[in-house]
Amino acid sequence: MSSPSNLTPASVTIASWVKVDPTLSDWAWVAGHGDNVGLFVNLWDDDGVTFYYYNGSVWRNVSFHNAGLKDGQWHHIAGSFDQDTGIMSVYLDGVLVNSAYNLDTINYIHGNDFSIGSMQGWRNFKGCLDEVQFYGRALSEQDVQLLSQVP
Repeated sequence: MSSPSNLTPASVTIASWVKVDPTLSDWAWVAGHGDNVGLFVNLWDDDGVTFYYYNGSVWRNVSFHNAGLKDGQWHHIAGSFDQDTGIMSVYLDGVLVNSAYNLDTINYIHGNDFSIGSMQGWRNFKGCLDEVQFYGRALSEQDVQLLSQVP
């Protein structure tokens, strides 16, 4: 799916419900904008959630390890970057589980496509994804908590 060329916000949040296949043993792409900003699960060595962005020279990331995603249950994950504060955050089931400080900007030079469940034909997600959302702002912890509530 292609994104409009003006969809290059300074601050972002990506959120999704995920149900990981317990046999998955690699990186699994949830969603992202090119290879500029994205959210994925890393299941080959640490059963973790990672949110990242590209700053023009390196990829910055924040992760939460040993997240317990291989339990066959639905989990809500989210990652955000607030350019105003420099805070990157990653959430699991509505709870802030890790953050990092990076006073950078997102550099949108690695593609303009928005992808869900696969990045350029690889890092395929094995399991189920639901309610994948991309926001052009950093959501607050309370906003992410509301997204993670089951109606």
